[in-house]
Amino acid sequence: MTLYHAVGYTEKLLEEGKLTLTESIKQKVTYHDPCDLGRRVGVFDAPRNIIKQVPGVEFVEMSRNRLQARCCGAGGGVGGVDSAMALNMAAQRVQDALDVGAEILVSACASCKDNLRKGLKNIPKEQRGKLKIMDINELVDEAGGKSKKKK
Repeated sequence: MTLYHAVGYTEKLLEEGKLTLTESIKQKVTYHDPCDLGRRVGVFDAPRNIIKQVPGVEFVEMSRNRLQARCCGAGGGVGGVDSAMALNMAAQRVQDALDVGAEILVSACASCKDNLRKGLKNIPKEQRGKLKIMDINELVDEAGGKSKKKK
């Protein structure tokens, strides 16, 4: 038996043709590497492979990514110890996405998504534009992720 994180399983379903993404999302999308999933478990390619299979997406990489990704401030109890620091860390990470012209910032961690949204609100409205923060599963759903039924 093989155990998969949701991104690994989604990638597998896409590779096997058991899941298809049919809806075009014509936006620049970047990916935030969660600390545990990335640096701790080493999952870097699967989420990027999923994003790149979304029709219409232009994938843009932030300068600090993979092992060098900036933490969003959500993990390790940072918010409980110093909520202002967690918020500032999230705002810095959101700025990284804005710096590469991203219109959607995707992560595969619910805590990251929540804190990045808080960080986005910490950036003046005229500077943040219409950047959207999403979980990768939301992106797959928006892309019309449809599973193919066995015959």
